[in-house]
Order: sequence, then C-alpha cells, then structure tokens
Amino acid sequence: MVEVKIRYRVGGFLWYKNLAVAMPQSASECSLEQLKLLTMYWMREKPGYDTKLRVVAILLDIKMRLLLRVDLENRYRLCELSAWVFDLPCFTEKKLCEFKIAGKVFKGPEECLFNSSFIEFVHADENMFNFASTGNVAYRDQLIATLYRPPKSKKQLLAEHNSGKYNGDLRRPYNYFMTEVYTKPIEKLPESYKQIICMFYYGCKKYIVEQFQEVFGSGENSFDTENPYAIAQKILAKEGSLGDLEKVQNENLYNALSLLSDLIKQSKKHE
Repeated sequence: MVEVKIRYRVGGFLWYKNLAVAMPQSASECSLEQLKLLTMYWMREKPGYDTKLRVVAILLDIKMRLLLRVDLENRYRLCELSAWVFDLPCFTEKKLCEFKIAGKVFKGPEECLFNSSFIEFVHADENMFNFASTGNVAYRDQLIATLYRPPKSKKQLLAEHNSGKYNGDLRRPYNYFMTEVYTKPIEKLPESYKQIICMFYYGCKKYIVEQFQEVFGSGENSFDTENPYAIAQKILAKEGSLGDLEKVQNENLYNALSLLSDLIKQSKKHE
C-alpha cells in the first residue's frame, strides 16, 4: 500500500495535521465490502472527477465530507493513486468464502483454485470464454455454479476422514450435470457478487497461465482463444500415470497441469 500525507480542514478552519492514509493499490488489498462498492466503477471509461472522489472515499474507507476537507492538490494525488479501479481489477485471494442464496449455502474454492479439479477448471474456463465472447450472463452464472457449490454433508466429511480421502475441500465434488441445478438460485445472486467472482476467476487464470507457460503458451493471457483441453485430457490419459480419462478429469488441477507441463518439456527435448 502507498502511504500519502494529507491535510484536511476541521470546523471551517484550515488545520495541518499529518495523517497516514493507507491507499490500496490493487483489488487484492481491498476488503470484500470495499470490492462490493467498487464493482460499479470497474472498467468505466473516462470517469469524472466526482466519480474518482467517490472511489477514493471507498478505498480510504472515509466519509466524502471528510475527503472534501483534504486540500485540492492531495485530492488529485489520491485520484491518481486510485486509477487502477477503472481498469480490470483482479485478484487470487478468496475474498468471498461463501454466500447464501434462496436458502442454500454455496462455498467457494481456495485461492488460486488450489483445490479445484482439472475438469472443474476446464468447464469454468469454457464458461468464462463464452461469457467474454458473447456477453451472455447465463454463462457467467454457469461459471459461478461451477466454482461455488453446496457444502458436503457431515456424513460425507466423516466418510472421507475415515477413508483418508479428505482433501480439505468442503464443497461437494464437482459434477457437470449438477451445474444447471446450482445455476437456478445463483441467477438471483447480487450483481456485485457475480462481478467479484468473475474477477477472482480471472486473477486465478492469469496466475495459472504464468505458472504453466509450457501448457498455455507465453503470449498475453486473454479469452479470445480457447485452449485445447480435450487434447490435454487425452494426452494425460494416454500417458497413464494419472489413470484413465475419468481419473484425469478428477485429478487436482495443479497436479494435472504439472504433469502435462513435464510431458511437453520431454516432447520438446526429443524433437
């Protein structure tokens, strides 16, 4: 965070007092409550001065009347430091751990999608690609229904613990055929939550691409082209160390991508 020294007016008199103001410089430094308020400003073109001030007040978590007591020069400086909000903010931290909608609780994945399965990521990315390409919000709801799922029952958790198969994931195992069922209540989720989840996924995808450039390529990460996931699954299944196609799909995302990365490196050595 950037610390800025500001001056402000009190009671109509001009006072000079140094205040250490923590100005978040990325979405990852913001709280969930701040993100909820900021979503309406994301990707806004040519925001006016008043809009910039409202964003600064959110970032500093202060009332607008207090912000207006700051001298003009420092107000402009604070507006400059908050310019990132109007771009495409993203993050990998699990800001939204869970939400409750229509009487149902939905739990989210870990940061960077560390506990997601390979097939879960494949379908999430397909939905994000389709949403980015068409603007159809139905794909965004399907993305959320893929990542956020109802929690496992106590009976399921006990059975996993007893069998030694518990992987730390409180969500029900991913099931493509349940996505449509979960999507129905998610349609009623507040818009701010939907945008936060999209930017969380976008940040996770960027992180994953950076970690596995052999798999995704070293070009700029965007959603203008689809990745050949089907081919990747067949390669991993044929290689055999993860098992058949179904086991490959249910494998942890990072394990599957690590093995695929190694296979690509080995293949390049033999070329």
